[in-house]
Formats: sequence, structure tokens, C-alpha cells
Amino acid sequence: MVWHIFKKDWKLLWRLVVGVAAVHWTTTVIAFNFGHFGENRTLAPLLNLFQVIAFLGSGCLIAAVVHQDAIPGVRQDWLVRPVQRRDLLLAKFLFVLVMVQGPILAADLVEGLANGFPLSQSLGAAVSRGVYLLLGFSLPVLAFASLTRSLAETVVGGVAAFFGFALFQMVSVSLARGVRLPFEPTGGTGIGWVAESGRFALALLVTIAVLGLQYFRRKTTPARGVTAGVALLCMFTQFVPWQPAFAIQQRLSQSAGASSPILMAFEPNLGKLRRPPGLNFEEAARWSRTRWDEGDATLYLPLGVAGLPSDVVLKADRSEMRLVGADGKTENLGLGDDLEIRKEGPSDGETRIHHAIHVRGDLYSRIKDQPVRLEIVYSLTLLRLASSHAIPALGGDQRMPGVGWCETKVNQAGTAVRLRCLQAGKGTSCGTVFLEHGASGRRNPAMSACSADYAPYFGQYIPDAMSRFGVNLPFRDPTGLARYPVDGSQLPESHVVLRVYRVEDHFTRRLVIPGIRLKDWEPE
Repeated sequence: MVWHIFKKDWKLLWRLVVGVAAVHWTTTVIAFNFGHFGENRTLAPLLNLFQVIAFLGSGCLIAAVVHQDAIPGVRQDWLVRPVQRRDLLLAKFLFVLVMVQGPILAADLVEGLANGFPLSQSLGAAVSRGVYLLLGFSLPVLAFASLTRSLAETVVGGVAAFFGFALFQMVSVSLARGVRLPFEPTGGTGIGWVAESGRFALALLVTIAVLGLQYFRRKTTPARGVTAGVALLCMFTQFVPWQPAFAIQQRLSQSAGASSPILMAFEPNLGKLRRPPGLNFEEAARWSRTRWDEGDATLYLPLGVAGLPSDVVLKADRSEMRLVGADGKTENLGLGDDLEIRKEGPSDGETRIHHAIHVRGDLYSRIKDQPVRLEIVYSLTLLRLASSHAIPALGGDQRMPGVGWCETKVNQAGTAVRLRCLQAGKGTSCGTVFLEHGASGRRNPAMSACSADYAPYFGQYIPDAMSRFGVNLPFRDPTGLARYPVDGSQLPESHVVLRVYRVEDHFTRRLVIPGIRLKDWEPE
């Protein structure tokens, strides 16, 4: 009976199936023609438009196949026959897999092959993204559509859910700003996948519960209540606290304990931060200003880091700071600035840096001359060099293991070399890139490109199953103020060096600085 229901739905909806599949394939063709550099500006708005149409079309197709045999009501043909409810549910699920997910998977697979990636890698990337879309989009839409009688009801319910979500976000952001805490603790960080996985797990549970209630017991009202409750829980996954999420990430460390020798300490002998010479006015302002949007003070703490191995990157995913005054009162300072330490080549294990922190203007004015205790908890990730690659600076076209297919070219202004890489599936999450002259060995300052993605899986909604990585490497300053060791005249004999790092360990360090006077660490 499953096959008969599937064929019936195909005969009734094949035009919509073909139309939605055509939109997905068109989206993939546009993304493919973007190439490495995406210089065709007419394709960008087309890609955005077709991505929206593709998802709306897929949602409508899923709702349409469910409504061929709607669950709510008492006048459905499948009740009169009768049709086994298990067969009906399996037929709808099969239709979603084959007619909705199938064209997307096929398009991703063909794009990977067209970009020259092997079949196994292209298929793996397509399947990984397919599972991601199935859990994060198709199955929830299938369950939601089973709660309604028609497409019109589905649209009205979807619009109501959208505005409810928007209102929840607005209220949550306002409350977070009121207490000076991030709205989404793990959002935009390498461990954002923990909260995302929680949402997917809840979405899968509510899908199973709703489909079970609808197809086997036809309890629409309780199913709607379950949907609303779990949807609210899904929204609350944005507030997953940082500490338990990072603890999960620590358990997944590939080389747990590799960070044991690393120590952090307050180094007052390093002195205040001084503005480097040669910066223009705007750059100098960014270094030296001590007041931000809300009158906050920006201070730069001198820190010493010991025990660093050779060829590593140490990245602070988060730094939580608080002050304890002489009266014992605690003030939360929020989060410190980004912190990244690179050690290329042989290392003596030590480095000294300044780390920026921000203090509220009213608090700073009150306690800047008083000795206070500053407590900082660093959540850190140690990345070790995995591979190093070189590609010609001009017209480079090369495939690099673990990185993908890369190309280089000079930008239109003639001031920088552009490096762009494509990879089927999960791409490079951290690397350093620099220009190096082959004959002399001179090199320009390295550019960091660490996006901090620690997810153990690959998946993204748009536009396809390809990862994209890129950086611009300047070799000429249009103002004439800066001089680069490798300039435009040396590019034909130069190459771009890409050093790729892999995650070794996630760990925490606690730094306590007693008796510090904040005023002493204003930048000069």
C-alpha cells in the first residue's frame, strides 16, 4: 500500500515536484558559476532569490503531499477505504525523501563532481548536507503540515510562528542587553553546534511525537500543544550556558591533555600598550581610544603565556571577566576582546601580549584609582599545524589535500592578492596565510583566517554542500605610508603560503590579579 500511495501522490504532484527540483538545480548552477571569486555581480541577487524560492517551494511541496490525505477532519478518503495509518505515514515520509530531498542531494553531488572532487568526497558532502536539511527543515515541516487541513492553514500557522519567534527574539535581546550579557552565549563561536544539535534533537522528538499523535491517534489539539511547547523549548536552546557547552566540547578533544604545560599569568613588567608607529589617524584611534559607545573604558592587560609548543595557534573562544572590590562586591564585566596567539616555527614556549577588556563608564569612574581583584576565566583552544601548502601568487590554480581547490589573482585595485578555496563538505576552519618571495625568502605579515568551527559534522542550509575559504593579502598601500617586504614587482617570483591548523585540545585557565589599579592600564 505504501507504494500505491506514493504513486498516487506522484501522479497528482509531479508538476510541482519538477518545478521545485528545477529551482534547486538552478540555485546549484548559479552557485557553481560563481566560481572562486564571485565577480559576476548579477548572479548574487539571483542566487539569493532562488534560495528563498527553493525553500518556500520545498515547504509547499511537503505540505501539499501531506494534504493529499489530510489528518484533521472526518471526510478524508483514506479514512473511508480504510488505509493503514502506518502505510500512509511511510508513504509521505518516502515522498519527502525521494521527491524533496532527492533532487537536492543529486544537485550537491553533481556540483561536487563538476568541481573536480572525487565521488566519495562529493557523495559524503551531499549526504551530510541532506541529513542536515532533513532534520532541520523537511521533517519539522512534515510534522507541522500534518496539523493543518490545507495549505492556507499551513501558511497562516507559519506566519504566526514567525512573528512569535520574532517577538521572542526582540524581548530576549533587550533583556540580555539590560544585564550586559551575550544574547546567545554560544552563538557565533566554534561550539555553536552544541545548541544547534540540541535544537535538532528537540525537532526530531517533536516530529516523532506529532506524527505519532496525528497518524495513529488523530489527536490534533494535543499535537498542536506539543508543537507549541517544544518550539518554545527550541528557542530556549539559544540560552545554553557557555560552561556546560564548552565542557561537552572538551570531552571531544582529539588530544586531551596536550595543553597541560600552558600557563597564563599577569605580566606588569611588560608595561602599557603603546601605539605602533606608522599608523594612520583612524588606525591610531582604534588603538588609543579609551571610550566606546556607552562611555566604556578600554584597558589592555599585559599577559604572559608559557608552555606553548612549536607551530601552534592558541585561540581564546571566550574570556569572562569580573571585578571584586575592596568591599567584596562583585561586578560582572562581561566578555573580553578576541585573543589569538600564533607560534610559527621553533618556539621557546613563551609569549607576551596585551588583552583588551571593557569596563562600564560609571563603574570605571568610581573605581579606577582603587585596588581591586580582577578574575578572568579563559576558554581556550589549542590548534597544531596539520599541513603547509604553497600556490603561485599570480594565476595560481591548485588542489591541496585537506584544503580543496584553490586559486589566486590580484584584486582590481592592484593592492592585494586574493586567495579563494572551494571544498566539498567541511572545509578549513583555521589557517594562516602570507606572501613569500621564493628567491629571497622575504615574507609579508601573516593573515589569520580562523573561523573556529568545531562541529563534528558538516551541514548548512544554503547555498550548497561546498565550503568556501578565502583571504586577501595586501602587498601595496595606496596611501604610500606602509612598505611591504614583498611588493607588486616581486609577485611573479612569489607564492602564497597557507598553513592549516587542526584542533588538538580545548581547555580552561583561570587568571586572578589581586590589587590591580585599572587606571594603570589605559593605553598610551
